[in-house]
Formats: sequence, structure tokens, C-alpha cells
Amino acid sequence: MKAHRRHELKENDLAHAIEQIGVYLQENSRRIGLGVLVVVVVAGAVLMGTRSRAAAIERAWRRKAELRFDDFETGKTALATLSALRKEVADDEFVMTALIEEGEQALRLALQAPIPPDPELNARAREAFTLLLERFGDNPVAFGIAHLGLATVEENEFQRDEDPAHKEKARAHLDAVAKDKRLAGMPMAAQAMKRLQRLDDVFTPVELVETPVPEETAEGTEPQTQEPSTQEPPAGNPPAAQQTAGEPPAPQGAAPQPSPSEDHEPKQDPSASSPG
Repeated sequence: MKAHRRHELKENDLAHAIEQIGVYLQENSRRIGLGVLVVVVVAGAVLMGTRSRAAAIERAWRRKAELRFDDFETGKTALATLSALRKEVADDEFVMTALIEEGEQALRLALQAPIPPDPELNARAREAFTLLLERFGDNPVAFGIAHLGLATVEENEFQRDEDPAHKEKARAHLDAVAKDKRLAGMPMAAQAMKRLQRLDDVFTPVELVETPVPEETAEGTEPQTQEPSTQEPPAGNPPAAQQTAGEPPAPQGAAPQPSPSEDHEPKQDPSASSPG
């Protein structure tokens, strides 16, 4: 009996609560409706923004993949496009990848310039690697690539002005990679140590030796002199100047031939012509 009574009381309490909720909804329907509407609008805006951001990132990756750096002029145009893309997209992965490619391509194109290394492209590489180090220095791969790239920038600058200060700056960048424990055993650390070993050779000024130009005559050709021959004529053959014109040389060892002017008539016996 008591259990039945308690059950009835609970049912009455539930019915009363439902009734109160109905009254509350009737009295505050307008305010509740506005609140729900605000929640729906905010959720829709967030969803649309997320989709729009994802679409923008996807378009940026696609445009980046279409860039070409085949030659000097095409590469410079592609670099400008890549720089604009990384400034428009707020995605860390894309920005880091774009900065790495921008710095490496700028260094490569700097050596393809008519008078390498191109100072403008070298400065662009310095900017890209510096930003990479500032924004993503906590990433060991980005850290190593940035320092190695900046060391190459200093090498290029030394080729232009031969300022010895570039050598120490390059050494600092290479030391940072070689001594970083996060990069121990990685190819970047080994590359940095090899470059440190040949640092003195890289930062030695190149001396140009001028080749002497031979003197030329007034007509632009060198005079040519013929040395006299020291060879003696063969024995037994008279010089050509002593031979009669049109007469072939006599063979060696041949008997002398009589001259055509000599008399070849037979001599008569004196006894035959004397009288009896």
C-alpha cells in the first residue's frame, strides 16, 4: 500500500514538472527561439569557414604543384607566385614546405643568372630561410635546412665581395647543424661536417692570371721566318745549277759519253796510202 502510494506521488511530481516545462516554453518561446537561431547561425558559420579554409589550402597545394622552375625567367615568376601563396594560406604545413622550396629554388636560380650569383635571388633565399628558422625552428628538419641554406647564402655573397666576414657567418650556421643533438646521425649533420672541413677552400679568393698576348704585325699576323737548310746534297750527283739545261743527270758509275762535236771518222793506215 505504501509502495503504491509512493508510486502515485512520483507520477504526480513528473506530471507537475512536465506541466511547468510547458508553461515555461509558452512564456519564453520567443527568447528560446532566438537563442536556438543564434546557435544554428554560429554553427553554420563555423562549418562554412572550416570548409572554405580547407578548400583554400587544397587550391594552394594544387597551384604549388603546377609551378615550374625550368629556366631563369620562368623560375623567377614561379618564385613570386609561391611567395604570394604562402602569405595567403594560414596552414603551418603548407607555409613550412613553401618556405623550404622558395629558399632552395632561389639559390638554384641565383647560379643560373647571366652573372652568377644573382644578388636579388640570393637575398630572396636569405629571407625565406630566415623566416623558416624563426617560425619553425623547433622542427629539427626545418632547423637543419634553414642553417644549411643560410651557409650557402654566405658562400654566394663571398663570391661577390670577398668579405672574410661571410666565412665566420657560414661557420656559425654549419656548427649549429653539426652540433645539434636532434640531428645526430642524420645526413644533414654529416653534410655540415664535410662543409666545415673544406670551409677554407671555399672562402679562398680566386686569383685570375692574365695570359700574355703575342705581339702581332701591322697586318695582324705574326711574321714567319724560314730557317736555311743545312742538308748537304748527296755524293756523286752534281748540283742542279751545274747541269746543262734540259740534259738529264748522268747515272752514277757510267762511262763518259763523247761529245757530239768530236770526229768519229776511222783513221787510215799510212802504209796503205803511200806509193809502191
